[in-house]
Amino acid sequence: MMIQVNYFGFLRSKLSKSSEAICLSDGAKLRDLLLSLADRYGDNVETYVFDRVSSDVKGDIVVNVNDMPHRRIQGLETQLNEGDRVDLMPMFAGGG
Repeated sequence: MMIQVNYFGFLRSKLSKSSEAICLSDGAKLRDLLLSLADRYGDNVETYVFDRVSSDVKGDIVVNVNDMPHRRIQGLETQLNEGDRVDLMPMFAGGG
């Protein structure tokens, strides 16, 4: 199945792309996608997005699945489906 992954903020420059389609096996979960990205991009994903050791998303990254924060659904156990969109976004700070 194909999953659309979108990168925002500094992740765009670290990975040299704003989005890509990733092919995963049927039944894959969000954890499987992040492991696949870590395999593909190595340190850039493991340093900034997903920690293999703790098997968790880095604290300053927001992961949305179809516009829903992953922590508000089933976390890394969120089931992915054909055509789902996953956004990886650094937290932003700032204001007036």
